Amino acid sequence: MSGTSSYRLSYWEREHLVGSDIDLAIIGAGIVGLCTAIYYKRIHPTAKVVIFEKMPLGAGASSRNAGFACIGSTSEILSDINIYGEAKALSVVKQRYDGLERLKSLVGPSNIYYQHSAHGCEVFTDAESFEKYSELIDGLNDMLCPITKLRKTFEVESINTLGFYHQGLINRAEGLLNTGLLYSQLESLAVGLGVKIIRGVSLRHFESNATSVSLYFEKWVRPIHTRNLAICTNAFTQNLLPEMAVTPSRNQVVVTSIVDTTHIPYGYHFDKGYIYFRAIGDRVLIGGARHHFPQEDGQRKFGSNEANIEFLKQFLQDKVLTGQSFNIEYSWSGILCGGENRDPIVNAIGDRVFVGLRLGGMGVAIGAQIAYELATMISGRSL
Repeated sequence: MSGTSSYRLSYWEREHLVGSDIDLAIIGAGIVGLCTAIYYKRIHPTAKVVIFEKMPLGAGASSRNAGFACIGSTSEILSDINIYGEAKALSVVKQRYDGLERLKSLVGPSNIYYQHSAHGCEVFTDAESFEKYSELIDGLNDMLCPITKLRKTFEVESINTLGFYHQGLINRAEGLLNTGLLYSQLESLAVGLGVKIIRGVSLRHFESNATSVSLYFEKWVRPIHTRNLAICTNAFTQNLLPEMAVTPSRNQVVVTSIVDTTHIPYGYHFDKGYIYFRAIGDRVLIGGARHHFPQEDGQRKFGSNEANIEFLKQFLQDKVLTGQSFNIEYSWSGILCGGENRDPIVNAIGDRVFVGLRLGGMGVAIGAQIAYELATMISGRSL
């Protein structure tokens, strides 16, 4: 390597800032990576844990999501039951619900502005589509009761959101939160436990054996060694492990200028959850619609799809903010991760190498649960 393209760690950096005797290295400082570090440190308080993150923030979706604390809309869960079978679909719903409970326990609901009263609400355009699912909620509630401990997870409720049928399906196990505060709280909690977070570094490859794992980072001259490695890169995993059965998808999100949001008290889902919107104070956030833009599937690069953004803006004009003037003041994309199966991947994939990924666009809900499963798998112990 030439001196201009390589980076050689100083004694101080290797011994004190990164660490020379790492017990657990985690790749990816998103929700799963941070929570894995937190749970591992709670099991092993004296362990040396270091998180390596390529981006300035845990960018994939962890700091770029819409702040929906959701387990799935009626149509989404019923669709999953139809495709994957009742047992698998409900198992994933349970992971989401348990993940939300773990997340709230970790950071405290008030610290992330968790709004439980801002339930999930699935909306429909006509009576026929509403009745198709409302007739099935009693049976679905019976299935979900052992998970949510609610006699009626879903209920019919009148809504006054313009452009939709006057009744929707409320999910009382869901809420809304502040994504920025959530990320900050998890990061502070990890650092407070002694976890080190190294940003701006990209893992090129690794080599593992029965006693350790060697990590080779872009531009770093010498490898870093760790006893265990956890890969928590979700949608970006194929950059490192091309054989993993994951499918990244780019999701567009926009936020409006200041508008009247008094008619938007919930977190709304439409079209099996592919489109979602909520109020953020005096603004409206809307995201999704990638099923109308199949070129977004397989996309791992951030960027804007102007046609998708225009679709979301028109959706707001036609159905949510009818009669109001507004501009789009914020727009961004997040990269989520799915696959042919709904269930996440939490596995050992080699000597001392573990993965926790494929969160199915539900990282806020399921992330802490996947992290708990991953940390206990690595430790061989539970909390």
